[in-house]
Amino acid sequence: MNYFKLIWNNFKHKKLRSWLTVIGILIGIMAVVSLIALGQGLQYAISSQFSFLSPDIVTISVVSSDQFSSSSKPLEKDYVELVERVDGVKQASGRIMRPVKIKVDKSTDYTMGISVPTGKKAEFLYNAMNLKIEKGRFLDDSKDNEVLLGNMFSDPDNGLNSKVGDEILIQGKPFIVVGILKKTGSFMIDISTYINEKGMENLFDLDNEYSFIGARIDTEKDMKEIISNIEKVIRKKRHVKEYNQDFTVQSAQATLNQVNSILGGVQIFVYIIAGISILVSGIGISNTMFTSVLERTKDIGIMKSIGATNRTIFTLFLIESGLLGMIGGIIGVILGSSIAVGLAALGRQAMGLDLIQARISFALIFGAISFSFIIGTVSGLIPAIKASKQNPVEALSYTK
Repeated sequence: MNYFKLIWNNFKHKKLRSWLTVIGILIGIMAVVSLIALGQGLQYAISSQFSFLSPDIVTISVVSSDQFSSSSKPLEKDYVELVERVDGVKQASGRIMRPVKIKVDKSTDYTMGISVPTGKKAEFLYNAMNLKIEKGRFLDDSKDNEVLLGNMFSDPDNGLNSKVGDEILIQGKPFIVVGILKKTGSFMIDISTYINEKGMENLFDLDNEYSFIGARIDTEKDMKEIISNIEKVIRKKRHVKEYNQDFTVQSAQATLNQVNSILGGVQIFVYIIAGISILVSGIGISNTMFTSVLERTKDIGIMKSIGATNRTIFTLFLIESGLLGMIGGIIGVILGSSIAVGLAALGRQAMGLDLIQARISFALIFGAISFSFIIGTVSGLIPAIKASKQNPVEALSYTK
């Protein structure tokens, strides 16, 4: 028996109700695909912002609701020497990080200012953050009025559009742009400014304070043990116990895992919302199939009278419900993908941020279509059983 011919004939006969069912599930799948694509795009974009972190780097920072605030007891300069004495630590360097106001001519912008230490410790910073020069040069240790700009400051679309040799105002004080960095793909790096440590201290009237300390460790040794030993020496210096430790020591991988964990929680929430919309669509398919069984009672009687088995009838209705779900799923995937890409493009244009992305994977497409087919099939299971158990005599005598 040609199942698909029978299904198509029924689809044409009941086309309005069938299309309404398809529209119901395609709306659900459309929501699923667009939400998940945007969520995965955001997760990928944010994770990529931490790609510059080297696996052999650990960071020490104070615990505060605002990491740039001085309300918590800051990290002091001599902590660097203490950290470097810990077995397994190759090198350590402190950095100051503060939001700064930049003005070029009449254009003003706000970004992050990061201090650069002198000598070999400057090389440590450049290597750890994978900073390379595109134009100009790195900072001169002996000059406190020089600034190194992230690549986004040289973008013609940027309001500042700075170049090497420009004089700019940072926090109202003049600085000379001596270098533009190569684009790294990390928004945090490409939009930041880099100033010699003494220059940052002068800007914010600091003397003995770091926002955080970075340390390169020996990867051949136990990282957990090294981190534990760093914590011990800093707790001793700060006169705190382990239970009220007011600072953290984290590896780059731990930081990335923490970010991925938060984003994973957001994705799960999206999956739950999307799943609910699909289940609601499944109820619509089930209702359509129950109505279809009722309307085709006489047809079922005729098919059984000419030799159709219960299994044949069951298969016919089950395939039909599955196809209804799959058709809605395919259309939903196409529309959902288009909406996700469109919204991401509008978001990037409106906010000027590359972080807004739509990431549509083969797994997402295949999963959405498969899930819509499964939902359709499951939704039609009970109606199919009901249809297969129809008594042929009663079915033939059925009148609407």
